[in-house]
Amino acid sequence: MKSVKSSKKNKESFFTVYSLFAVTFAINPAIVDPINSPKMWVVILVSVWLIPNIFFQSKLKLKSPWQKYYMLIALAFVIFLAVSAFNSDQAYRAMFGEIQRRNGLLTYIALIVFTLSVSRINFLSDIKRFFIVICTGATLLSAYGFIQYLGHDFISWNNPYSPVIGTLGNPNFMAAVLGIISVLTFSATVLDFFDKKQRLIFLLSTFFNLFVIAQSKSLQGLLCFGIGAIVFLFTYFSIKFKKMVLILLPAAILIMSTVIAGMLQKGPLANLLYKSSVSLRGYYWRTGLKMFYEKPLFGVGIDNYGSYFNQYRDQSYPLRYGFAVTSNNAHNVFIQFFATGGLFVGISYLLLVGCVILSAIVTIKKLQGSQQVFVLIILAAYLAFLSQSLVSIDNIGVSVWGFFIGGVIISSTIIASDPTSPQKQNKSIITSSVAHQTKRSLSRGILMIPTFYFILILYQGEINSARLISSLPSPDTSNEIVLKAVDATLAQDLLEPSYKAMIAYKLFDSGQVGAANKILTDLLEYDPRNLNFLEAKAIYAENSNNFNQVVAFRKRIAELNPYNALNLGRLAVAYIKVENISEANKVLVRVNSFASGTEIAEELEREILNAQK
Repeated sequence: MKSVKSSKKNKESFFTVYSLFAVTFAINPAIVDPINSPKMWVVILVSVWLIPNIFFQSKLKLKSPWQKYYMLIALAFVIFLAVSAFNSDQAYRAMFGEIQRRNGLLTYIALIVFTLSVSRINFLSDIKRFFIVICTGATLLSAYGFIQYLGHDFISWNNPYSPVIGTLGNPNFMAAVLGIISVLTFSATVLDFFDKKQRLIFLLSTFFNLFVIAQSKSLQGLLCFGIGAIVFLFTYFSIKFKKMVLILLPAAILIMSTVIAGMLQKGPLANLLYKSSVSLRGYYWRTGLKMFYEKPLFGVGIDNYGSYFNQYRDQSYPLRYGFAVTSNNAHNVFIQFFATGGLFVGISYLLLVGCVILSAIVTIKKLQGSQQVFVLIILAAYLAFLSQSLVSIDNIGVSVWGFFIGGVIISSTIIASDPTSPQKQNKSIITSSVAHQTKRSLSRGILMIPTFYFILILYQGEINSARLISSLPSPDTSNEIVLKAVDATLAQDLLEPSYKAMIAYKLFDSGQVGAANKILTDLLEYDPRNLNFLEAKAIYAENSNNFNQVVAFRKRIAELNPYNALNLGRLAVAYIKVENISEANKVLVRVNSFASGTEIAEELEREILNAQK
C-alpha cells in the first residue's frame, strides 16, 4: 500500500518535469506562428491543470519561509503586470503578447502558477530520477537539432538563420536551452549515487548538446554553459576543498573577466567572442531605458516595446543599421520589464530573481551531501539562465526553464528549513488524500473545460488565418468567394490583429484594394501607433494618387519614427505633388540634420530643385 501511494506521489511530482519538455517541444507548422503560440497554449493548459495543487495543498506545502516570500513576490509581480496591462494602449498585445513572441500577461500568469506548483514538490527525494528525465529529454532535443544540422529536417521551416533551431524557432534560443541543460547533465556526474556507466552517459549527453550548440553558430549557448559550469566547479571544489578557494577564486574572476572583455571587443578573446550584435544590443538597451525614464510607473505597455522603439531609438541607429530596421524587444529581460511594465513590474521581477538566488545560497549552507550538491547544480543552471536573459529575449521556450529551475530551488528550502517535513507531509497526505483528490479532480474539470475552449478559439484563428494567407492572392477564385472567406476569418473571436493585416496585404496583392483598405482602416482605429498599418495606408494613398492623404499618414509616421529618412523623403515628395514646396524644403532640412550626405538626402534635394524650376 505504501509503495502505491509513493508511486502516485512521484507521478504527480514529475508531471511538472514532463510538462517542462512539453512546452519546449510544442510546435505546429500548420499555423501562422508555429513556435510561440503552441508553447503559450501548452503552458496555459499546464498551469490551469496545476492550479488545484496550489490551493488545496497550500497549508501542507508551505513549510519554508522562502516559499512564503516567493509566493508573495510572485503575487505582487502578477498584480503589477495586470495593472500595467490595464493601462496599456494595446489590450490585445498586453494580454497575449507581441506576434512571434507571446510574452503577454497570460503567459506570465501561467509561468508563475507553474513555478508555484513546482515550488511545492520535494525533488530532493528523487534526485536520480530527476536527472535521468532531464538527460533523456535533452537527448531528444539535441537529436532533432542534429537532424537539422545534417539537412534532413522533416519540417520545412521558413528559417533565415542557422538550420539548427530545434523546436525553439531560433538558433540562439535552441543554444540557450541546451546550454542550461548541459550545466545540469555535466554537473550531475559528481553525484555519488550514479555509477560509472551513468556518469559516462551524462558526459556523452553533455558533449552531444555542446556539439549541437556549436553547429547552431550561436555563442550564446556556449557562454551560457561556460558560466554555469564555472560557477558550479568553483563552488563545488571550494566546499569540498576549502583551502582551494584562494586559488580558485582569482582563477574564476580572471576567466570571467576575460570572457566579458572579449564580448565587449577587448582583450585576447575579442576576435573570438565579439559579435556586432553586442553593439546592436546596446542600442536596444538604451532605447528600453529611455522608455522607462519617459513612462516610469506603468511603462509603454506589456510587450509593447516594438510600438515605441522607433520613437525612442538613438538617431545614429538607422544610419548604421538601416532606416527600416526595427526591434520589438529590448534583448534584456530586466530592461524589457522596466520599459514595458514600469517600475513596480521591474522591481518585483528583480525581487523574484533575488529570492531564488538568496534562498539557494542559504539552502546550500544548511544541506549536506548529495542534497547540497543538487541545490548547487540547480543554482548554477539558474545563473546560466540569467546570463542569457541579460542579452536575449524572454522566449517562452527558454523562460519556462528559468521559472521551473527557480521553483526547484524554492522547493529545496523545505528540507533545509525542516528536515522532517517530508515525513510530516506524507502522513498528512495519506490521511487526507481522498478528500484532496476529489476536490482537485472536480476543480480541474471545472477549470480545464473552458480553458480548452479558449485555446480552441485561438487555434482556429491561427489555422484559418494560415490557410487564407497561403491561398491569397488567388486570381482564379472569384471575388465573392475570396471576400466571403476573408469575412469569415476576420469575424473570429480573439483573432491576432497582425494576422488581419497580413490578410489585408494579401488582398492588396490580389487586387482586392477596397477590401484591404477597409481592414487597414479598422486596424488603425484599434492601433493608431502601428507603423506597419500607417505605411500600408500611405502606400495605398500613393497608388490612388491621393497625396493629401499621403501627407497626413507620412506626417504621423514621422512623429512616431522621427529618424526614418525614407519616410521623410516620401513625405517631401508628397508635398511636392500637392505643390507645397516650402514644406518640402523643411523636410529636407530635417533630413539633413541627421542624414546629411546620404543618398536619400541628395535625391530629395534634386527632387526639390526640379520642382522649383
